[in-house]
Amino acid sequence: HTAIEVKLNDLNHNSERAMTYGFDKQYQKCEKAIKLIESSCSWIHILDGDNVFTHNTFILRWNPEISNFKLEDYKEWIHGDVYPLSLSWSIHDWQKAMIGDHIYMLRTGIDTPRQGLIFKGVITSLPYQEADWKGTDKPCYYVDVECEDYVGTTEDPIVCAGELEASIPGIDWFHGHSGELISDEQAMRLDELWNKRSLEREYRED
Repeated sequence: HTAIEVKLNDLNHNSERAMTYGFDKQYQKCEKAIKLIESSCSWIHILDGDNVFTHNTFILRWNPEISNFKLEDYKEWIHGDVYPLSLSWSIHDWQKAMIGDHIYMLRTGIDTPRQGLIFKGVITSLPYQEADWKGTDKPCYYVDVECEDYVGTTEDPIVCAGELEASIPGIDWFHGHSGELISDEQAMRLDELWNKRSLEREYRED
């Protein structure tokens, strides 16, 4: 993100200079490069002439009791040799998903291990349609996600569902579709809660 922001700032600066001094060929070259970067990186929004990176936040839901991705699969995934950790996951509000958007994975449907947020990450692909993992004929959309922080197979969630329900109303923290888009206010409160509990977890481990 930072590298692209720096490059766009440089191109915009050179474009303005070229226009000021009448260097038409250089101006067109810069403008072409700017349009190419902006069209390739759909998660960049240019506001008031400044490069401002924005993102949405989605709640992905995982019920190991009904999912084709079981607890044993999760264990093999986090202890595997492939890095970074990445997954393909269904997303309900796929029309609003972009590369760079944030995700939180919510484990639901079971009591042991407990329900709650078990990892966070970012979306690394645009949404794509594939067969429904449930086996129905309904269209199903997926995104690739890259995990940034996670808990072990039998560990408690970073934030338990009960605390989420009490702290951030308006979201069903026990049921619902995977890939639910949440509001900016909810996302900000969720980030604060995750960071606080994650830091407390690190202190306990030390």
